[in-house]
Amino acid sequence: MSEGHLHDEHMKVCIDPLALSQFTFTGYATYALALLNHLPLVSDKDEFVVFVPSLKEPWLEALHPHPRLRLRETPQMTRRFWWKAVGVGLAAKKENADVLFIPVTRIPFLRACPTVCVVHDLGFLSLPTYLQVGSHYKTKYGARMAVEKADRIITVSGEIKRQAVEHYSVPQEKIVVVHLGFDHKVFNDAPVTDKERQI
Repeated sequence: MSEGHLHDEHMKVCIDPLALSQFTFTGYATYALALLNHLPLVSDKDEFVVFVPSLKEPWLEALHPHPRLRLRETPQMTRRFWWKAVGVGLAAKKENADVLFIPVTRIPFLRACPTVCVVHDLGFLSLPTYLQVGSHYKTKYGARMAVEKADRIITVSGEIKRQAVEHYSVPQEKIVVVHLGFDHKVFNDAPVTDKERQI
């Protein structure tokens, strides 16, 4: 996988947006949907295959169609533990993917191609009581596996990159910082209405 975001060859990128089904109306879901809508626009050659449990997923109404973005109905995603551990890797292999992209801090046990995941937060490392005991250990183990085993890591800030390097002893070159963007249609200089001002 080449350094940075520019490359000369065509790539097939498989994307696992399970977060959109699991974390509706959360930052994870907003992030994943924004990526799906913008990735085909910033690349003029790559093909994107998006795994979905059903073509009737509610969030698909907000997905912008694009000729290089293809939905692959994958009912096995409803078996979430199996999907996360094995299924997504098998699905990417079946698609002959060049890269598997997972927009959350997770990586499958079975990997058939280079895998990239996103680390949004490592706050639980310094604030272990923030999560319940069972959830803390699950999150801690999952994050360590993702950071150590992924071929490339994206973090949303330099501080999270620093924490990952410090706590997991991974080389800095493995981690790329991509700051969060914002929706110009929502955050703009439009006049504030009386109702918005009251809120």
